[in-house]
Amino acid sequence: VPTDELSIVDARNITHKVSQKMQAPEILDIIAKRCQEAKPADGDDIQAVHMIVQDCLVNDVYLGGDPSLVVECGFPEGETGYICMQYLLAEHQADPLVAQYIGSALMKVFQSAGIGPGAPPPPS
Repeated sequence: VPTDELSIVDARNITHKVSQKMQAPEILDIIAKRCQEAKPADGDDIQAVHMIVQDCLVNDVYLGGDPSLVVECGFPEGETGYICMQYLLAEHQADPLVAQYIGSALMKVFQSAGIGPGAPPPPS
């Protein structure tokens, strides 16, 4: 993967891999479990949920696994690879297919986290 530019085809392929991993049942289960454990009894703490989601996306989706998704996509291991990947993908965030991949994956992630349309109702 080049370090200064990413073709739209490469960006779409990488984003597709990212969206598939974001929607993997084991990732959605991790998010659901951690968010449920973090919710206070008297209501939702949206900031805590967002922090959990962000942590899971970075550590379980991008950096988790062997090899990690960033390495599988041709980037260096660890935070350096994650940052490089995000930097190069940012140029293509307005592409309709890239936006569709990430948007639909984020909907599933947020539903698992218990927020947004289609989220399960909180337990009583």
